[in-house]
Amino acid sequence: MFTKDNYICQDCGERGIYLEAHHIKKFHKIQSEFLNLHFSLCIDKNKEKLIELSKLYPNFWDINNGITLCKECHNKTKGGSKKCQN
Repeated sequence: MFTKDNYICQDCGERGIYLEAHHIKKFHKIQSEFLNLHFSLCIDKNKEKLIELSKLYPNFWDINNGITLCKECHNKTKGGSKKCQN
């Protein structure tokens, strides 16, 4: 994802600083969708199987669901603040 965004914070435009990956669609929502698809597998009893299936679930690995942000801009997206733009 950093390469896709040319190592530039997609909010403030800074380059050459510490960068973080930000999920556009919240990771916990993607995880819930995945678990709903595999509702017949108990997490406690089928952990290894779920891990193997997760490696094949494309939504976990979709770089288009992420943007590059500096730490300061990434922090603005946390705690209910929706200041991230893309």
